[in-house]
Amino acid sequence: GAGKSTLARLLSEMLNLPVLAFADMVRHDIAEKYNYSLEELRKKPTPPEIRELLRNHGQPIKKQKGEDYWVKMFQKNHSHRKSYIVDDMRFKVELEYARKESGIVIFLHSDYDSKVSTFEELDYIRDNSDLLINAPKSIKPLELAKRVILDIAR
Repeated sequence: GAGKSTLARLLSEMLNLPVLAFADMVRHDIAEKYNYSLEELRKKPTPPEIRELLRNHGQPIKKQKGEDYWVKMFQKNHSHRKSYIVDDMRFKVELEYARKESGIVIFLHSDYDSKVSTFEELDYIRDNSDLLINAPKSIKPLELAKRVILDIAR
């Protein structure tokens, strides 16, 4: 991937903030219903069969219960937190939630992951992010994290 989880982990360590994921709501639901461990479902990089399971479980529920269903579950589970890092924003509704919560949105540019969201949604997130980072593989993750913190401070 682009290094979102690595960047999130480093920022988490530097800023002493937890790393959360919108997809964790889907992971918890799958773990409860289908006897998977959360460790299996959180493995990085996400194996294709787990990505497919997340999509095949989460999308129908989102269609049935509303586009913002998983975001509402995230909010319910994390409303007590003041600050945190989210490393998996892929949908417009997630960006809208971050905006409502006065979040800073960083878009780490890589090849689009069309398996999870539409190009239009990723384009929308990119175009409405606070900070767009084109991160060539030659930049070490720690250097990238330092750059991000400096850019946010400006």
